[in-house]
Amino acid sequence: MVPLTLKFNESNPQLQRTIAAELGVRTNLKTQEGKLMNVYWLSTGVNGGYSSYDELKHRKIIAQGWSALNDLRTLCNIADSNFDLFRDVINHIGDQEYKDQHGNLENWWISDKTHGYCANSMWYLFKEMKPGDLVIAKDGRTVKGFCEVTKKGSDSYEYDCRDVYEYAQTVSFPVEWIDWQTQTVFSFTPTPPAKMRGVMHVQNAYQQIIYEWQAYLANNKKGQK
Repeated sequence: MVPLTLKFNESNPQLQRTIAAELGVRTNLKTQEGKLMNVYWLSTGVNGGYSSYDELKHRKIIAQGWSALNDLRTLCNIADSNFDLFRDVINHIGDQEYKDQHGNLENWWISDKTHGYCANSMWYLFKEMKPGDLVIAKDGRTVKGFCEVTKKGSDSYEYDCRDVYEYAQTVSFPVEWIDWQTQTVFSFTPTPPAKMRGVMHVQNAYQQIIYEWQAYLANNKKGQK
Protein backbone atom coordinates (compact mmCIF):
# COMPACT_ATOMS: atom_id res chain seq x y z
CA MET A 1 0.00 0.00 0.00
CA VAL A 2 1.30 3.43 -0.90
CA PRO A 3 1.34 5.76 2.16
CA LEU A 4 -1.09 8.65 1.98
CA THR A 5 0.50 12.08 1.89
CA LEU A 6 -1.43 15.18 2.94
CA LYS A 7 -0.52 18.75 2.07
CA PHE A 8 -1.75 21.35 4.55
CA ASN A 9 -2.09 25.06 3.98
CA GLU A 10 -2.45 25.41 7.74
CA SER A 11 -0.22 28.10 9.22
CA ASN A 12 0.29 26.13 12.45
CA PRO A 13 2.99 23.48 11.88
CA GLN A 14 2.42 21.86 15.27
CA LEU A 15 -1.21 21.26 14.33
CA GLN A 16 -0.02 19.59 11.12
CA ARG A 17 2.14 17.21 13.12
CA THR A 18 -0.61 16.34 15.57
CA ILE A 19 -3.22 15.68 12.89
CA ALA A 20 -0.80 13.56 10.89
CA ALA A 21 0.19 11.47 13.90
CA GLU A 22 -3.46 10.88 14.84
CA LEU A 23 -4.37 9.79 11.30
CA GLY A 24 -1.19 7.86 10.66
CA VAL A 25 -0.49 9.73 7.44
CA ARG A 26 2.44 11.65 6.03
CA THR A 27 2.60 15.38 5.53
CA ASN A 28 4.99 17.80 3.94
CA LEU A 29 6.15 19.05 7.32
CA LYS A 30 6.98 22.73 7.76
CA THR A 31 9.29 24.39 10.26
CA GLN A 32 8.33 27.07 12.76
CA GLU A 33 9.05 29.64 10.05
CA GLY A 34 6.35 28.07 7.88
CA LYS A 35 8.87 26.79 5.32
CA LEU A 36 9.21 23.23 4.04
CA MET A 37 11.41 21.23 6.36
CA ASN A 38 14.80 20.09 5.01
CA VAL A 39 16.91 17.09 6.01
CA TYR A 40 20.66 17.16 5.32
CA TRP A 41 23.56 14.75 5.27
CA LEU A 42 26.73 16.11 6.90
CA SER A 43 30.11 14.45 6.38
CA THR A 44 32.37 13.80 9.34
CA GLY A 45 35.53 11.72 9.74
CA VAL A 46 38.84 11.33 11.51
CA ASN A 47 41.10 11.74 8.48
CA GLY A 48 42.76 14.92 7.24
CA GLY A 49 40.30 17.61 6.17
CA TYR A 50 37.55 16.30 8.44
CA SER A 51 36.44 16.51 12.07
CA SER A 52 34.89 13.61 13.94
CA TYR A 53 31.23 13.33 14.86
CA ASP A 54 32.25 13.13 18.53
CA GLU A 55 34.02 16.48 18.20
CA LEU A 56 30.92 18.16 16.73
CA LYS A 57 28.80 16.62 19.47
CA HIS A 58 31.19 17.94 22.14
CA ARG A 59 31.22 21.42 20.58
CA LYS A 60 27.39 21.40 20.16
CA ILE A 61 27.59 22.81 16.66
CA ILE A 62 26.82 22.08 13.02
CA ALA A 63 30.00 22.64 11.06
CA GLN A 64 32.12 21.97 8.01
CA GLY A 65 35.78 22.34 7.17
CA TRP A 66 37.66 24.36 4.58
CA SER A 67 39.16 26.28 7.48
CA ALA A 68 41.72 27.92 5.14
CA LEU A 69 38.89 30.01 3.68
CA ASN A 70 38.99 31.91 6.99
CA ASP A 71 36.07 33.96 8.30
CA LEU A 72 33.23 34.03 5.73
CA ARG A 73 30.89 36.23 7.72
CA THR A 74 30.54 38.80 4.94
CA LEU A 75 29.05 36.13 2.67
CA CYS A 76 26.06 35.87 4.99
CA ASN A 77 24.96 39.25 3.63
CA ILE A 78 24.86 38.15 -0.01
CA ALA A 79 21.27 38.03 -1.26
CA ASP A 80 19.70 34.64 -0.52
CA SER A 81 18.86 34.04 -4.17
CA ASN A 82 22.27 34.91 -5.58
CA PHE A 83 24.00 31.52 -5.49
CA ASP A 84 26.16 32.30 -8.53
CA LEU A 85 27.78 35.27 -6.80
CA PHE A 86 28.16 33.29 -3.58
CA ARG A 87 29.87 30.42 -5.43
CA ASP A 88 32.19 32.75 -7.36
CA VAL A 89 33.37 34.42 -4.16
CA ILE A 90 33.96 31.08 -2.43
CA ASN A 91 35.90 29.77 -5.42
CA HIS A 92 38.02 32.92 -5.67
CA ILE A 93 38.95 32.72 -1.98
CA GLY A 94 39.74 29.02 -2.33
CA ASP A 95 41.99 29.63 -5.35
CA GLN A 96 44.05 32.01 -3.22
CA GLU A 97 44.14 30.05 0.04
CA TYR A 98 44.66 26.48 -1.19
CA LYS A 99 47.76 26.99 -3.32
CA ASP A 100 50.63 24.82 -2.09
CA GLN A 101 54.28 25.83 -2.16
CA HIS A 102 54.50 24.96 -5.88
CA GLY A 103 51.55 27.14 -6.82
CA ASN A 104 49.21 24.19 -7.40
CA LEU A 105 45.70 23.97 -6.03
CA GLU A 106 45.94 20.50 -4.45
CA ASN A 107 42.55 18.82 -4.04
CA TRP A 108 40.75 22.15 -4.18
CA TRP A 109 40.59 22.18 -7.98
CA ILE A 110 40.19 18.41 -8.34
CA SER A 111 37.10 18.01 -6.20
CA ASP A 112 36.03 20.82 -3.92
CA LYS A 113 35.83 23.50 -6.61
CA THR A 114 35.13 21.52 -9.79
CA HIS A 115 32.36 19.44 -8.22
CA GLY A 116 31.04 22.31 -6.13
CA TYR A 117 31.37 20.51 -2.80
CA CYS A 118 32.61 23.56 -0.93
CA ALA A 119 30.32 26.23 -2.39
CA ASN A 120 27.25 24.00 -2.11
CA SER A 121 28.03 23.05 1.48
CA MET A 122 28.60 26.64 2.57
CA TRP A 123 25.37 27.68 0.85
CA TYR A 124 23.41 25.03 2.75
CA LEU A 125 25.01 26.11 6.03
CA PHE A 126 24.66 29.86 5.57
CA LYS A 127 21.58 30.27 3.41
CA GLU A 128 19.27 27.27 3.71
CA MET A 129 19.47 25.84 7.21
CA LYS A 130 16.73 27.11 9.48
CA PRO A 131 15.19 26.18 12.83
CA GLY A 132 13.33 22.89 12.60
CA ASP A 133 15.49 21.31 9.88
CA LEU A 134 17.30 18.05 10.65
CA VAL A 135 20.97 17.23 10.06
CA ILE A 136 22.23 13.63 9.95
CA ALA A 137 25.96 13.14 10.47
CA LYS A 138 27.74 10.31 8.67
CA ASP A 139 31.26 8.92 8.63
CA GLY A 140 31.74 7.10 5.36
CA ARG A 141 28.73 4.79 5.04
CA THR A 142 28.03 4.81 8.79
CA VAL A 143 25.28 7.01 10.25
CA LYS A 144 26.60 8.55 13.46
CA GLY A 145 23.84 10.79 14.82
CA PHE A 146 21.41 13.62 14.15
CA CYS A 147 20.40 17.00 15.48
CA GLU A 148 17.69 19.60 14.96
CA VAL A 149 18.77 23.00 13.68
CA THR A 150 18.12 25.63 16.35
CA LYS A 151 19.06 28.86 14.59
CA LYS A 152 19.15 30.22 11.05
CA GLY A 153 22.57 29.67 9.54
CA SER A 154 23.22 33.23 8.41
CA ASP A 155 22.25 34.59 11.84
CA SER A 156 24.35 32.14 13.87
CA TYR A 157 27.52 31.75 11.79
CA GLU A 158 30.81 31.72 13.69
CA TYR A 159 34.35 31.00 12.53
CA ASP A 160 36.32 28.88 15.02
CA CYS A 161 40.09 29.25 14.94
CA ARG A 162 41.60 27.11 12.16
CA ASP A 163 44.59 26.33 14.40
CA VAL A 164 42.24 24.45 16.74
CA TYR A 165 39.50 22.97 14.53
CA GLU A 166 39.44 21.96 10.89
CA TYR A 167 35.63 22.22 10.97
CA ALA A 168 35.85 25.95 11.57
CA GLN A 169 32.76 27.06 9.60
CA THR A 170 30.02 26.69 12.21
CA VAL A 171 26.32 27.51 12.61
CA SER A 172 23.42 26.97 15.01
CA PHE A 173 25.23 26.80 18.36
CA PRO A 174 24.05 25.16 20.55
CA VAL A 175 22.54 21.96 19.13
CA GLU A 176 22.04 18.57 20.76
CA TRP A 177 23.53 15.74 18.72
CA ILE A 178 21.82 12.41 19.41
CA ASP A 179 23.78 9.21 18.72
CA TRP A 180 22.06 7.05 16.11
CA GLN A 181 22.79 3.81 17.99
CA THR A 182 20.89 4.98 21.07
CA GLN A 183 18.17 7.14 19.50
CA THR A 184 14.51 6.10 19.76
CA VAL A 185 13.05 8.40 17.12
CA PHE A 186 13.60 6.46 13.91
CA SER A 187 12.83 2.80 13.27
CA PHE A 188 15.33 2.48 10.43
CA THR A 189 18.78 3.67 9.37
CA PRO A 190 18.95 5.61 6.10
CA THR A 191 21.74 4.69 3.69
CA PRO A 192 24.27 7.52 3.21
CA PRO A 193 25.38 8.36 -0.33
CA ALA A 194 28.46 6.45 -1.42
CA LYS A 195 30.42 9.53 -2.46
CA MET A 196 29.94 12.96 -1.00
CA ARG A 197 31.87 15.71 0.74
CA GLY A 198 30.41 18.41 2.91
CA VAL A 199 26.64 18.85 3.12
CA MET A 200 23.84 17.71 0.83
CA HIS A 201 20.09 17.10 0.93
CA VAL A 202 18.75 13.71 2.01
CA GLN A 203 16.82 12.35 -0.96
CA ASN A 204 15.69 8.71 -0.89
CA ALA A 205 14.68 8.45 2.77
CA TYR A 206 13.28 11.96 3.13
CA GLN A 207 9.57 11.10 3.42
CA GLN A 208 10.13 8.29 5.92
CA ILE A 209 12.34 10.50 8.09
CA ILE A 210 9.72 13.27 8.06
CA TYR A 211 6.91 10.84 8.86
CA GLU A 212 8.68 9.35 11.89
CA TRP A 213 9.96 12.73 13.09
CA GLN A 214 6.50 14.30 13.08
CA ALA A 215 5.08 11.29 14.95
CA TYR A 216 7.84 11.64 17.55
CA LEU A 217 7.10 15.35 18.07
CA ALA A 218 3.38 14.73 18.39
CA ASN A 219 3.88 11.94 20.93
CA ASN A 220 6.21 14.12 22.97
CA LYS A 221 3.60 16.88 23.02
CA LYS A 222 1.00 14.40 24.29
CA GLY A 223 3.36 13.26 27.04
CA GLN A 224 3.85 16.84 28.23
CA LYS A 225 0.14 17.42 28.81
